[in-house]
Amino acid sequence: MYRRYFPFTLFVNRILGSAFQLISIWLIANFLFSNQVNAVTVGYITIDHYFTYAAIGILFYNLGVATLMNVGRALITEVREGTLMSLLITPYKIFQYFSGVFLEQLWRTLLEFAALFGISKLLGADFSAISLWAWAIGITFTIWVSFGMSIFLANIMLQLRDTYISQNTLFILIYLVAGITFPKELLPKALQMVGELLPLTQALEAFRILCFQPERYNQLPALFAIGFISSLLYLIAGLYWYKKTEQKIISYIFE
Repeated sequence: MYRRYFPFTLFVNRILGSAFQLISIWLIANFLFSNQVNAVTVGYITIDHYFTYAAIGILFYNLGVATLMNVGRALITEVREGTLMSLLITPYKIFQYFSGVFLEQLWRTLLEFAALFGISKLLGADFSAISLWAWAIGITFTIWVSFGMSIFLANIMLQLRDTYISQNTLFILIYLVAGITFPKELLPKALQMVGELLPLTQALEAFRILCFQPERYNQLPALFAIGFISSLLYLIAGLYWYKKTEQKIISYIFE
């Protein structure tokens, strides 16, 4: 069931969900605001075509969410399927397990990205100014930071014995504070600080600078460093936390 049915439904659901987000933003941008950027946001968005700006955010948001779900839900799915005990009695290493899950599902994540890229183009997003190497850097960096966060998220799911509340709360938070469809600078300072704690924020900002703001190239090293280090900290904290989480899940398996 997990190999044939479950990944397919997630694949289709994520594409449909993000496609409806793209269509909603396209309708709002074109029929309410004529796809123009006003004087307040022009200093932050830096491109005149708002839908292109928002479409890039949704593309990378979906890329991050797909990685978080594919890797973060792996162990809680093992619990639900009754296969975790078989895993625990083997001489497995948790980092290799998560890495294997990530690599096995990476191609589906990239297929989702490609499908949404095509939908964005059909709706009029203009990606002609974005080079192939910029896409490669942005996708690779976003996948890396999401992988680091996914291991931390896996522990939260295992501790709470829940996926929907924990993952959906995190995804809504990312959508709000990471600058997905509007500049994070428009948020209150407190929420901007929360956004800086999520490495997906740095990944998305770095990609937009690469594509549209050559005058800010000097900020790229700091953004990449902050995103890389923060995701590495999430990764290390998640691996360390799992040592204690493992004891807890063994106890509730035998309840």
